[in-house]
Amino acid sequence: MSYGIYKTEKLYLMKKFKQTWWDDNIKSQFEDFKSWVGTKDAYSKKWARRHVISSGFKSIVDVGCGNATEYFAYKEEAPEIEYLGVDGSEYLYEYNLKAGVPIRCAQADDTRLPVSSYDIAFSRHVLEHQPDFKPVLDELIRIGRKEAMHIFFIRPKDKEIINYDPKQNLYHNTYIKQEIEQYGNSIPKVSNCYWVELSKTEEAFICELNE
Repeated sequence: MSYGIYKTEKLYLMKKFKQTWWDDNIKSQFEDFKSWVGTKDAYSKKWARRHVISSGFKSIVDVGCGNATEYFAYKEEAPEIEYLGVDGSEYLYEYNLKAGVPIRCAQADDTRLPVSSYDIAFSRHVLEHQPDFKPVLDELIRIGRKEAMHIFFIRPKDKEIINYDPKQNLYHNTYIKQEIEQYGNSIPKVSNCYWVELSKTEEAFICELNE
């Protein structure tokens, strides 16, 4: 089930698009990848954990979890919180399985998880790599019970820039901030949306949800 209505062209792109950069490149660039996403001590990760813990949430699904640093951080800081990682990369899925991470191999816009199955549905640095932000945001809202959160590493602005590299099959998009907020607030399950500026490059978008 999807809550959103997309423009025909963007829906076509989303259906056609399959993220392949990670499985094509991550084995040879894994150390680079880890430096890009940061350790568990990256500021935006620490901020998000404080938010989750202080909100009293009991479960989190980490969509596009990468190497799942957050699983180990929650084990240290709040082991009572149930964690599930989701990633579409088979390499990362196998890597996390071997490390003992609860993990599901699925695309970010189609996790195949039940509606409202985790207190917070969380993603970080994921929407910018998609043809359109709406399908993944829809999925976060669908599977979240109390909140859906995304942390942007390319902060949304007042102009959309769809930056696609066909050789790498990789997007680095800048979205329109007002459009994201309006879209979130248009979804019946959402009671309120707001932004938190984290740094010059990172910003959190949070949707509070009706249970």
